[in-house]
Amino acid sequence: MFTMYSKAFLSLTGLKPKTYAYRYIQLYTTFLISGFVHLVIALTLPYPNGLPKGKNTPYADSDQLVFFLLQAVGIHVEDIITGLLSGNEKKEKTLLVKVFGWTWLFLWFGMTGRYLGDELTIGGVDEAMAKNEYSLVKYFGIQF
Repeated sequence: MFTMYSKAFLSLTGLKPKTYAYRYIQLYTTFLISGFVHLVIALTLPYPNGLPKGKNTPYADSDQLVFFLLQAVGIHVEDIITGLLSGNEKKEKTLLVKVFGWTWLFLWFGMTGRYLGDELTIGGVDEAMAKNEYSLVKYFGIQF
């Protein structure tokens, strides 16, 4: 969704598509835009039930922007490591590269998910999940 905005920005820079600079500036720009949009949403949300009204907003110290920018960093690191493991981008992905990719995905999201998870808990995701009897998250026993 935000890729078209980052491509529009990059069209102003004169960078050629399909270069490393273009690819990674687009990656970081896309996640930066996404992070800002999510941050604005978090900062304008109404108070969840049960929170004290003395604070400006329960999301004033929002980590939304940090979370989304870290996802771009994670993708960049994954690209570097899979490039080293495969030796060439054009080759078909080996089993080692695929296993690393999935392992990295879960590891990275596990390390960075707290930046989003705290706000989901404040926003009442736990209560919403409790009402959903078909939740895979609940099935695997994942708690926020």
